[in-house]
Amino acid sequence: MRYVDLIIKTLVFLTSLWFFLRIMGKREVGQLNAFDIVVFFMLSDIFSVAIEDPDKKIMEALVPIMVIVLTQLTISLLVLKSNKIRTFLEQDPAFIIKNGKIDQKLMKKERYNVDDLMQQLRISGVDSISDVKFAVLENSGVLSVIQKGKEKTLVPFPIIRDGEIDKVVLKQSEKDEQWVKKEIKKQGYLDVSEIYICIIEKDDKLLIIPKAKEIK
Repeated sequence: MRYVDLIIKTLVFLTSLWFFLRIMGKREVGQLNAFDIVVFFMLSDIFSVAIEDPDKKIMEALVPIMVIVLTQLTISLLVLKSNKIRTFLEQDPAFIIKNGKIDQKLMKKERYNVDDLMQQLRISGVDSISDVKFAVLENSGVLSVIQKGKEKTLVPFPIIRDGEIDKVVLKQSEKDEQWVKKEIKKQGYLDVSEIYICIIEKDDKLLIIPKAKEIK
């Protein structure tokens, strides 16, 4: 009888985990932020304890799991609505190298050492730091490298996301808000809130994708 209960528990939890992961959205492992990782660790721990403990009822495990999943979904919705919450949870990308110059202070802050940097540059096919236009440490820990002469944008990130100007990207672009607002007006946009994505191309022209009217 104990083995039957164990099989039933395993099947129920396996199905539940599959369902919860489905509704939590599609993201690659490397794209998970710190909160997502905590959620997955907690889910796996609750499932393993519930399966191993013969006295633990299925609902005793499913209730905290549902609370965790609902919390994660709520935070995900808030992240979609607010760039400030997104930045708090996911942090800003770190521009380790810009125009062939290493930001040593930022490397120390990110606890990113020289060996890691050089290894990632070699993996990207770069043998000289002077050839690097941008080297950006992503939230996933991956170093994105753009070589000089191959860049098509002034900065490899949107300067406007979801109707808000990204201050970090603005600083790296060496532009100001007045310049951005002036340029978007030239293309017929009265306010940044109308724009979903805006990227500054290499010749200072703006590539603008407006917000879809049906999406609120």
